Amino acid sequence: MTEDDEIRITLRLPESVRDQLKAASDQSGRSMNAEIVARIADSFRGIIVTPDELHTIRAKQVETEDYVKKLTEALGASAARERELNERMLVLVSAMEKSNESYQRIMDLIEKQNVGQKA
Repeated sequence: MTEDDEIRITLRLPESVRDQLKAASDQSGRSMNAEIVARIADSFRGIIVTPDELHTIRAKQVETEDYVKKLTEALGASAARERELNERMLVLVSAMEKSNESYQRIMDLIEKQNVGQKA
């Protein structure tokens, strides 16, 4: 977005909403303005994920990344151990694919719920 594409508005919020917005922007690593823009844009796409849901998803992602890192480091082991770890990696990849499918189903349910609430 270029400066020419932007408009400025004054927004009045209750202090409690501002505090929630600040907490959400800190958690997502975005500025408060970027948080507001993202949330508004998401509402038009029907994607509404709470900060707690986002935190849970991110925690699972970090957990999986840590596990993959440990497996990768362990691949320096003997050939037999390497084969075993490769098999485990395949199991992990399969589990990650199932997790991604579950995540997509959850997102689809959230979208349907949001669409139902708008109606």
